[in-house]
Amino acid sequence: ELPAQPRPDAARLLLPGLGIRHQSRPFQCPQSGSARDEQPVIPPWNPLKEAHMLWQEITSVEFARSVKEDGVCLLPIGCLERHSDHLPLGTDLYIAHEQSRLAAEIEPAIVFPQYYFGQIYEARCYPGTITLSPDLLLKVLGELVDEIARNGLKKIILVNGHGGNRHMLRYFCQTLLASRKDYQVYFYEGRYSETQLEEINAFKETDFGEHAEEEETSMIL
Repeated sequence: ELPAQPRPDAARLLLPGLGIRHQSRPFQCPQSGSARDEQPVIPPWNPLKEAHMLWQEITSVEFARSVKEDGVCLLPIGCLERHSDHLPLGTDLYIAHEQSRLAAEIEPAIVFPQYYFGQIYEARCYPGTITLSPDLLLKVLGELVDEIARNGLKKIILVNGHGGNRHMLRYFCQTLLASRKDYQVYFYEGRYSETQLEEINAFKETDFGEHAEEEETSMIL
């Protein structure tokens, strides 16, 4: 007969269908009486409130609460393009979205779903590349931030994962100044400091490339 395994006070669980990790809470018994006499008291707790807030995975009630308490949206932007022969077309998307998700675990924010309409005209010759015409590209992004703000998120941070988007997003932010808005858009470019670059380079075995190379491959893995 195998000995009984002790149950941890906080087990790591994964909510089915949501992909949101949380810690289960042990039952708390009342101070008066014994656990055999009375029902355990379950403290009011919502795992979604303690997890990262992915727009597509939270309820409308949770969304409204986050708007009231935080009012911040992280908008990860990438593109669909070839990343050599070993990385997926959505590499830039995956990296930007994961960075946003991790950031939201530190500072509360709602993370928008992966936004894959980016500037990639120079690589349309490769299979799997998707983009929009320049005017439509800016118009769709403009209407998107309008809609995000209409939902109450007045601080919108663009988290870019694709180098080809940099100049386009800078220009996009400038176009927002053409009319008065009741919200703010910030462009986070994700540049490393000199110290961070030194730390990263210390791990690398190669010294070339910025696209589908050792660093980007490691981030996907």
